[in-house]
Amino acid sequence: MNCSTDQNSLILKIESQAFGGYGIGRHHAKVFFVADTIPGDTVRVRIREEKKNYAYAAVQELLSPSPLRIASPCPFDATCGGCQWLALPYAQQLLFKENFLIDALQRTGKITLRTAPHIHSGSPNYYRNRVLFRGTIHEDGSLQLGFMERASHKQVAIDHCLNIDPLINVFLKTLSQTQTQAKAQKFRMEVQVLPAAQAAGETALVIVLHALHGNALLKPLWTKLSQFPELAWVGFANELANAPLFLFERDLNREFYTAPSVFQQVNVPLNHRARRLLQSFADTHSLTAILDLFCGSGNLSLALSDGRSILG
Repeated sequence: MNCSTDQNSLILKIESQAFGGYGIGRHHAKVFFVADTIPGDTVRVRIREEKKNYAYAAVQELLSPSPLRIASPCPFDATCGGCQWLALPYAQQLLFKENFLIDALQRTGKITLRTAPHIHSGSPNYYRNRVLFRGTIHEDGSLQLGFMERASHKQVAIDHCLNIDPLINVFLKTLSQTQTQAKAQKFRMEVQVLPAAQAAGETALVIVLHALHGNALLKPLWTKLSQFPELAWVGFANELANAPLFLFERDLNREFYTAPSVFQQVNVPLNHRARRLLQSFADTHSLTAILDLFCGSGNLSLALSDGRSILG
């Protein structure tokens, strides 16, 4: 028996880990997916959503912590829904990810693996060069930026994030202490670093504002942002057709360009590693033609174009 119940609560022993940061507990034939838990935890939970053979539950009380648990390094971890595994050592996180990949290939993809996949990892901190903040302007003109609580519409204000580029963190802290003349409202803000400009010591941030109540109401914030020396460009999401192109980075004797709100891989060092792995594979197998089905900005295929035909 892996759980016990009373009239108001359910006690579960978390047995394994599921994709998305959910711990898995079982009671009879039913599987329970419990957010913010890890294998070895014993928790008191309340069911949030119940189906025939499974249910989602939220932790009410951590009765006995898993021996895998460590103290989270993030002061916002208890409320912010942005991360799920900060209470796990990074090596254990990688092990879970490897297991998810193997399960997807073997059980879902029906692929027989001859060897275990190799998981490539980088720094667990300060690697994201792009982030989407949820923002609030209060009645007094103060700004609040952050993320959302898990399974909630409540915004969690932060002034630092362990995942995002230090340049964005400096900007975030400064902006959190800034006043604006804009009326009280909610908004969203995309912030992206241009690595090429950052390496050259030039203005390296691009910002896209998503005005939820019209651009005019958010114009005072746009004016305030335009004064920040770190910014290369700031504009509104519904005016991106006229946005300029920017040099994103240089790599493998190529220049990679981007535009505001255009997706680029958020982890530059790991993206460089992926390009080199593909290049090595193409060279080893003497490939002369490449079909890129999801080419986007050519992030992976451009570096393979020497002496090869590329169709994207």
